[in-house]
Amino acid sequence: MNFTNGSRMKGRVFRGSVIAMLVGFCLSVGTSGQSSETQTKMESSPLTAEITRFFVEEPKKDSGYETGPLHIIYGDGTEIVKALPPLKASTEKEIVYNAVGFSGVQLAEDRRTLGWTIDVEGCCQSYAIPMGLSVFRNKHVFIRSIQG
Repeated sequence: MNFTNGSRMKGRVFRGSVIAMLVGFCLSVGTSGQSSETQTKMESSPLTAEITRFFVEEPKKDSGYETGPLHIIYGDGTEIVKALPPLKASTEKEIVYNAVGFSGVQLAEDRRTLGWTIDVEGCCQSYAIPMGLSVFRNKHVFIRSIQG
C-alpha cells in the first residue's frame, strides 16, 4: 500500500465523519432561527408533494423587517409560512443582530427542496447582509446555518 494513498483515504474517512456530524448537528438544531411556522391542509405524503409556488410577503409598515414571511405552497394545497423571529433590542451588555429578511429563495429541480438566505442587520452599514442559509425539504427545514 502506498503511504500517500493511505493518508488520503484516512483524510476522506475523517472528512466524511465530520460532514456526518455537522449534518446531525444541523438536524438537531432544527428551525430555531425562525420563530414560527404555519401549516394548513396536508393530504399527500411529504415525500411526494411538490412545491408549486413560493413567495415572500412585503413587510408590515414600520415593522423593522426588510421582508415579510416566506410562503411555501404545495400541489396538494398545503401552505407553510416561515416567519422571522421577533426583533430584539441591543443593550449595553449585549449587541443583537436581528434576522430581518429572506433573500435568494431558490427552488431545486426536484421541486421538493427550497433554499434561502437570512438577511441579518449589521453594525456598520445601513442595510442587512445575508448571514444565514436554510435548506427546506419534505416540509421541514433540515439545514440551518448562521454565520457570525
